Amino acid sequence: MALAGNAPRVFTRCTKSGVPYYATAASASLSLLAYLNVASTGATVFNWFVNLINTGAYQSWICCCVVYLRYRKAADAQGVADAPFRSRFQPYSSIVSICGFGLLLVVNGFKVFLDGQWDTSSFLTSYIGVVIFFALYFGHKFTVGSGDAWVRDPMDVDLVSGLDEVLAQETPAPPRTKWYQKWRVLFE
Repeated sequence: MALAGNAPRVFTRCTKSGVPYYATAASASLSLLAYLNVASTGATVFNWFVNLINTGAYQSWICCCVVYLRYRKAADAQGVADAPFRSRFQPYSSIVSICGFGLLLVVNGFKVFLDGQWDTSSFLTSYIGVVIFFALYFGHKFTVGSGDAWVRDPMDVDLVSGLDEVLAQETPAPPRTKWYQKWRVLFE
């Protein structure tokens, strides 16, 4: 990521053998969060991190499902039908997933709304991620991305750039057994 300019430049520094030591140290330092559970107050902080991570994960899955639905709409509009990863349950499973993850996002910190359970810090760690997501989304939209159409017409979505390179790198799948083919029929 740092080489592509998407992370701080310090993470590009490597040893002579090519080990990115700052990036490795930053990644490894996250494991120290497990020690928060040693004390009872640490367990509270650990639960805050769990709430924050859950909120981010639910939002990520919702975004993935929305992106898939937009891709599917563009593929259908452009007549791209040879995708090997189509499922018979789509687009309905994406819609159900959006609803499910949306529900989980709402009830992530619902305990604070029960009688006598109010805790400001738990409320903030459960729901601040939603506010941050929309602040970043609209902040980018109104500053840098004001001229960029974020929702394109399905016919204008580019589905073929770089496709030849990807197909050239793919290796053919090994032949499947009869049982695998019978099992796969259920999910296609």
